[in-house]
Amino acid sequence: MDDTEPRLPAAGTSAPASLPRPSISIVAKADEPVVDALEDWARGLDWVQWLLSGIRQRMDHLHFVSVRTSETRRLHLDWHRFAESSLKGTLAPHFHQAWQAVHQPDLSALLSADEALGSTLSEEECARSLEAGRLLLKATNRARYQGILGHYRRACDSGTTPGHFLILWAAVAHFFQLSLASAIGEYLRLEWALATRHLPVAPAMSNLPQLTAQLMKAHSVELRLVV
Repeated sequence: MDDTEPRLPAAGTSAPASLPRPSISIVAKADEPVVDALEDWARGLDWVQWLLSGIRQRMDHLHFVSVRTSETRRLHLDWHRFAESSLKGTLAPHFHQAWQAVHQPDLSALLSADEALGSTLSEEECARSLEAGRLLLKATNRARYQGILGHYRRACDSGTTPGHFLILWAAVAHFFQLSLASAIGEYLRLEWALATRHLPVAPAMSNLPQLTAQLMKAHSVELRLVV
């Protein structure tokens, strides 16, 4: 056992049933709208773009697929449908489950989230999710003192758990001390970048701050403005 890594709950155990409601404080200017403050806070990070560059370079899609990427209006309509259905109904709840697991930390809960997500995906979605997870594992394999990410990595290497991208992304974001807003925002940027990569000029994702805020609010994360 690596004594430099934190001890995790034994398999079959769980964290205390009553946990405080998570809260996030956002530093904002006086009278600045919440959406504007959140947009600044969740702004893209160059080093995260590099971390996810392997996925951008080697994959055409992740979870969001639009067959009409040459039509900007239809692309936005498909994105809206994805956000309201798969994203809010399936992907975000499983990501939030993983996010809670890595912050407890609870390896058993993280592995359960991995299996649960896989059971909701189609065969094609599952294959893309696992490939993106493999690429992200490869991009972070030299990081030291990985804590729960290291334990999860060994479970993936041994075949104990499948290694789906969103579950791994929660562990990687936690390891690199990303905020929840940044973790969600960077995932959404990745999906959008893949969907628009073949366009001569990629259109902007118009609803990034609003969608990020909705995904956080939907999972009982309290947003507080500090001015």
